[in-house]
Amino acid sequence: MWYPLSDGPVCTQERLKQVDKSSTSAILIVDDEPVVREAMEALLVGEGYRVYLAESGAEAQLKATEIVPDLILLDVMMRDIDGLTVCRKLRADSLLAEVPIILITSLADRTARLQGFEAGADDYVTKPLDEAVLLARVRTTTQLNRYRRLMEEQARRRQTEAELRESEGRLRALVESASEHIFMLDRAGICLSSNDRVDHFGLETGAALVGRHLRDIYPSEVAGLYQQQLDQVLNVGQAVDFEHTLLEPDGEHYHLDTLYPILRDGEVCAVGGICRDITDRKRSEEALQQRNRELAALNQA
Repeated sequence: MWYPLSDGPVCTQERLKQVDKSSTSAILIVDDEPVVREAMEALLVGEGYRVYLAESGAEAQLKATEIVPDLILLDVMMRDIDGLTVCRKLRADSLLAEVPIILITSLADRTARLQGFEAGADDYVTKPLDEAVLLARVRTTTQLNRYRRLMEEQARRRQTEAELRESEGRLRALVESASEHIFMLDRAGICLSSNDRVDHFGLETGAALVGRHLRDIYPSEVAGLYQQQLDQVLNVGQAVDFEHTLLEPDGEHYHLDTLYPILRDGEVCAVGGICRDITDRKRSEEALQQRNRELAALNQA
């Protein structure tokens, strides 16, 4: 069988070999017989596995939660809590629900095996243990489990990337639909991006601003003011508001601009900007001030 991965189709067996070499699997051995525990430990450590031991069902639950192993070898016949009960409890734990469990049992009849699978076990090995059989089951199970984890991680990564693209799309749509001019500058004052609210420059699209320096966008006086505010944001790392005027085809317009830092790893890597046309507000304020002056003059007459 072939699986489509991000780096192209890879045969399952070849992928399992890659996964097996990537790191060492952790195995939890649960058995209340010291001789059996130590024998399995010596065998698996000799094969390069990281081995953890538990001598009771209660201890098994605690250690499994602590280390979240790649595989649990679980004895069925234990004195405190039998292995089938432990298996059910492990499966009920969301953290351990997908961890493979191989039962170690002296019960070889069909009913016992069915009870083990119903409890949530993935496989079983009978006592007395055959080292070759045990190693083969351990090797196959750990490879498949780590392959499953790899696939889940890739799926999570793809989901995260898809959510990020969706978020960026919503943000882009929001920026493009805004009534204000929204843009981004690099630390040198060169425009990195801009929405299309650029009619105050006599332009139709913001793409015409990308790659241009402040001094190539604004008249020299306004460009100098912008550079001062840009330097302040870069040095202080805080947003600044300032006003300026631009001569446009229908006359002089007032603008209120905000520059704010864009951080990466705690450092200002770029500066965002929002430009608002406040001409109507300014003219209303001027008209109100003029009327107040006229009323004051009348009162003094």
